[in-house]
Amino acid sequence: MRLWFTLLFFCLFAAQLLHAQQSVPVELQGNKMRKELILKNGQLGIELCGLTPGFSYTVFVNPVLAKQTDQFQIFPGAAPNGLIGFEPTPGRANAAKFKADAACVQLVAKLLAGKKADNQHFILTIICIDCPEDETWKEHFLNGVEMANINTTGSVSASSLVTNTLIGGNCFQVTNITSAGSASSRGTFTNGATSIGIANGVVMCTGNVNVVHGPNNAGNAGGGFNNNSVDDVDLATLSTGNQWDVSKIEFDFTPTTNKVEFQFVFGSEEYCEFANSGFNDVFGFFISGPGIAGTQNIALIPSTNTPVTINNVNHITMVREKFQV
Repeated sequence: MRLWFTLLFFCLFAAQLLHAQQSVPVELQGNKMRKELILKNGQLGIELCGLTPGFSYTVFVNPVLAKQTDQFQIFPGAAPNGLIGFEPTPGRANAAKFKADAACVQLVAKLLAGKKADNQHFILTIICIDCPEDETWKEHFLNGVEMANINTTGSVSASSLVTNTLIGGNCFQVTNITSAGSASSRGTFTNGATSIGIANGVVMCTGNVNVVHGPNNAGNAGGGFNNNSVDDVDLATLSTGNQWDVSKIEFDFTPTTNKVEFQFVFGSEEYCEFANSGFNDVFGFFISGPGIAGTQNIALIPSTNTPVTINNVNHITMVREKFQV
């Protein structure tokens, strides 16, 4: 009997030691931070410190690379966990909001779906929602913002955008101009040479074009219409999932030269807090016609066949793949 108790105690001690090895400390630096962690055996305890009691935070757990199919979940650790009102984001198991009751809180990241491995890399993102920020950098930014800020004009007709701005001149025969999505999601921009390298042109958004000039300084900002009435079969080939706030223009044209060029710049208000998540802003420039096999997307990351989406162009994916070459 004594030997049995001894063995039982050893087993319990070993289990507690294993649990301790699977918990990692994370110290929040500033009001927002992103840290790469390693999930072992499908689950990882996280002791998140550096918080200010009484303030609210959001946390996200996402794959490291966009090509990963893994899905993660974040939930509270064992009580007492230092959390008040832990609220998972509706429809997103990998995101939640909570209020800190202590400088350190206990969280658990778990593999919700995917291939379990001994070393499952993921990204933990922490953002303080209502913490006061150091505004010094913003003062320097705003001193020059008037010179660099893009100006936009919304609700311009698709016909005018194509014939007067995108193509211009009278040397091209343009027909069958159509559009879909909110009228205020399309327009023109000027004064873009300093910020994006294009002085003026057509602007298309998943929201009102007046949000383009920014600044993008809030994690929960956005100008979307929450409209899923427009689905595009071509965009569906670039990114999976439901399509929201699609804005598109289609037209036929007859070129007068053997070479046609278009310049574009892609941006997303959801960068960087939703990079590599289930929310994936996407841009496509599709062309078809004589001598072209099917419908081809020519909006690609340079020197690749990779489409332009927020999950393919961000501070995580592109940098990591660059170092892996």
